[in-house]
Amino acid sequence: NLKKNIWVVNMNRYLNDLNNYLKRNKLKLNKQEQQAILKAYNKAFDSMLKQYKANSHKKNATQIARTAYCKQLHNEILKIIKEYNMKVTDNILNAHVDILTKDVDYYKDTDLYKEIKKNVNIVNRQVIEQMIKGQIYKDGQGLSKRLWKSVSRSGDKIEEAITSMIAEGKGATEIAKNLTQFAKQGHKTWDKAKIKEKLGSAYANRYGAGGIDYEALRLARTTLNHQAQLTQKNANKVNPYAQKLKWHSDHQAGRTCQQCEDRDGKIFDVEDCPFDHPNGSCHPENIFCINGKEVSNIQMAEDIGKWIRGEENSGTMDILYEDL
Repeated sequence: NLKKNIWVVNMNRYLNDLNNYLKRNKLKLNKQEQQAILKAYNKAFDSMLKQYKANSHKKNATQIARTAYCKQLHNEILKIIKEYNMKVTDNILNAHVDILTKDVDYYKDTDLYKEIKKNVNIVNRQVIEQMIKGQIYKDGQGLSKRLWKSVSRSGDKIEEAITSMIAEGKGATEIAKNLTQFAKQGHKTWDKAKIKEKLGSAYANRYGAGGIDYEALRLARTTLNHQAQLTQKNANKVNPYAQKLKWHSDHQAGRTCQQCEDRDGKIFDVEDCPFDHPNGSCHPENIFCINGKEVSNIQMAEDIGKWIRGEENSGTMDILYEDL
């Protein structure tokens, strides 16, 4: 009994630590993704400025520069978002593999382990494709189209800044200097008065102090969060006991909405669990069940053991061999 009690305590601690790890890891990935996107913005701006200088004698110089800027931003940020979506999906699915195979060393020498890993690969492809194609959204817009809207907004701001400075009689050298200062840091630190002074009244009146990278960062944060939630909704195809999701609100003062506060602690069937709103930071936790009834991790482990030994069990593990 003592040995079993120690095992129970260790298993409970393990699952709690694992859930906390997944939450912390998603936040860590989000920060890394944002840094990569900010670097992409600086890189695209440098390329755009070269284009503008090279074509400044042409009437359509701003349009040429804007087009190149938006295309480069779109392509680079799309790669970044896909990369980090894959990372968060891999982390969640492999965590469920660890849950199923913990303390069962011979799993790795069986067809069962191979079946689980095969399911991981299939589910990974499915959920990534769903997000890229925008299948979880009512409007059906894919990631590429959503991102193009974000980078186009940034391109509009850059183009408007150039046009505004030209209208106020600033020369090419001053335009390049002011625009570089603004694009690299000024859009985060300049107040409206300084923006008006440096970029002209037309830009200041239209955009105020809005950041040029806000829309893309917001999209990336939302997409990563939704990708994690979509993976958790599909985790039962890797761990068939993961049949429900428990909502955890972020409880950030002035940021967490009443709807999310009301959902805190609520348990949903996976197909009914809503996605967090754009730019949200709430997260669901997978809840283990047998035939829809919540069970402890110990009950889950015992049922797996019975299934492996061919003893009478719930049949939950048989789901692993069903077609996805």
